Amino acid sequence: MSRTDRLPLLAILLATVLAGGLAIATEDAPSDREGQILAANAGDVVTSPPGVTGDASRSAAPGLTLVEPGAVARLAAAVVATTTTTTTTTTTTAPPPTTTVASTAPTQAPAPAPAPTPTTAPAPPPAPAPTTDGSCAANFASWMNSYRSSNGVGPLTTDGGIAYIPTNWSKSMATNQNLAHNPDYIGQIRSARPESRSWGENVGYSSGGARRVFDNMVASSGHRAAILNDGYSRAATGCAVDSQGKVWVTVDFWG
Repeated sequence: MSRTDRLPLLAILLATVLAGGLAIATEDAPSDREGQILAANAGDVVTSPPGVTGDASRSAAPGLTLVEPGAVARLAAAVVATTTTTTTTTTTTAPPPTTTVASTAPTQAPAPAPAPTPTTAPAPPPAPAPTTDGSCAANFASWMNSYRSSNGVGPLTTDGGIAYIPTNWSKSMATNQNLAHNPDYIGQIRSARPESRSWGENVGYSSGGARRVFDNMVASSGHRAAILNDGYSRAATGCAVDSQGKVWVTVDFWG
């Protein structure tokens, strides 16, 4: 039944109610009415209960059943008496979730492996201290005077009193393996010989012996000039031999 087909039926129902009777209307439920209801579930038919006259039924529109007001009350009471719906609500409270706390002993970090002990190579044994060579010093005095004489210059007097000054310096050079001038030779000579007025120094070394050192000095213009300087009248020579056999020579002049 379409919405348009139902309108006359609703109008008849309204007219019946206004005329003094209450109508509960049902219809046979066609297949396309499933799920739609007016006063009852679809497909149910409310018929006249006992005591309802057929006149009231015939006075309604086809398909309607009319019920008097008193019958309506009796019908309602009968429905209430026979149909009781009890709603029971059950509330179930779930127990709180059980929380399990696992007790785990703290994991101790493994102890770090001990650092390897650095291996220190044994220090090499100290080189033997250089030794003094007295013959070298004596030979140098002889060679220098011979050379001076051949060049027309008077001899040098060997000053043994200050020999420690060139000897100590030759030892220092041999120990440090470093050829250099004594930065304080003038002050040291002046301290020992306050009368001195001029000073000079020659230094050298060679693995070929003392004579090689002397020859190298004579071959050098600066060293040769010190040997032949006629302003020097005194000289002291110190020689030291290192562990490798090299000869280190210092000659101090003063005048």
